[in-house]
Amino acid sequence: MKQAYFQEQKLETEKKIAIYKRKSQLDTTKRTITFILIVLIAATAYDFGFTWLFAAEAVLVMYFIYLIKGHSELHNSLAYTENRHQVIENYLARFTDSWKTFPDTGDDFLKRKLTQDIDLNLLGAASIFQYCSATRTEAGRQLLADRLTPFPVTHEEIECRQAETSFFINHPAEALHLQTLLLQIPLKHSMTRLLNYIAVPKDSFSADYAKIKIIAPAVSFALLILSAINLVSVQLP
Repeated sequence: MKQAYFQEQKLETEKKIAIYKRKSQLDTTKRTITFILIVLIAATAYDFGFTWLFAAEAVLVMYFIYLIKGHSELHNSLAYTENRHQVIENYLARFTDSWKTFPDTGDDFLKRKLTQDIDLNLLGAASIFQYCSATRTEAGRQLLADRLTPFPVTHEEIECRQAETSFFINHPAEALHLQTLLLQIPLKHSMTRLLNYIAVPKDSFSADYAKIKIIAPAVSFALLILSAINLVSVQLP
């Protein structure tokens, strides 16, 4: 992937960030004005008995909720775009010596006690690991360190790794998107608990639990219907 591609992506991303920030400021102003109007209309309707104002109050409340929801979506878009900008900056840093400031040097894997790790700069400061790594999880870091082992691998394994690499070389947008999402994960995050949870087969749950998952919602819905026609207390559902 060429440097010009990332420079172009950086400019586009910076433009989006500026747009999102302007929208965020505008939304903040709208929410503030709307909230003030809600309070003023409620006070006026209560003090002077203008019950018809409660209709306008309801409209403003719905609009306020709409603004809050929109702000949440805008916040997520801004956070994603800022992370994307950081990923692009990291790519551009690899075209200069700036990559040597990346925080993850992989020096914690030097415990392998292999002379080649130091002689070939595979791990540690200013190493191939520091230059290449875009990993965030502990398992991902371990996999990269293992693949930087100085010992030869099979021809089939080499072809497999080349296929993986060529995919992202030919699809830079997918690479940027994936790394942008990964940037939300804390560095050296352990995925062990999540992977162990996912690995539990569905049939390991008890039959009673499976029945409860079906019965409980059905009972709750039935009680809701019965309370609606005043056959049971509304507190039951």
